[in-house]
Amino acid sequence: SVKEVSCNLQEFTAYVQKYEQRLVKVLERLDEATSDTQAKIVGDLRGVVQTHIIDPVYHIVNGVTCGFMPGAFSGFLNGFCFQGVIGFRIMGASYVIFAVSVMFVALVMYVQWRLAVDNVNSECATQLAVVPDGN
Repeated sequence: SVKEVSCNLQEFTAYVQKYEQRLVKVLERLDEATSDTQAKIVGDLRGVVQTHIIDPVYHIVNGVTCGFMPGAFSGFLNGFCFQGVIGFRIMGASYVIFAVSVMFVALVMYVQWRLAVDNVNSECATQLAVVPDGN
């Protein structure tokens, strides 16, 4: 609310001159209230955080045991090692079968190429042997 005060020029000048003092007092009261309230806020906030965040987390952490590890580790070991070894063995056998088939195809291609080259060489030799006379 606004408080109306009727005054003259001298009283108004004195009022304005004391403005700094009033402002300093207000800020001092604000500092006192802040320091008093800050301690309460920090204390209450710590309690709330402890009650609603930290305590439930500790409750969960304290309840966790390593009882699930043997089953999980067994499944990991079974999947990664034993089944992985079978997979690698099958892949190795597949590579051997592929290599043998590539060698067979290479042998068939060599025989075909050799027959073609021998036919060309034989034809060339026959044409050179039968050279017509220039007479």
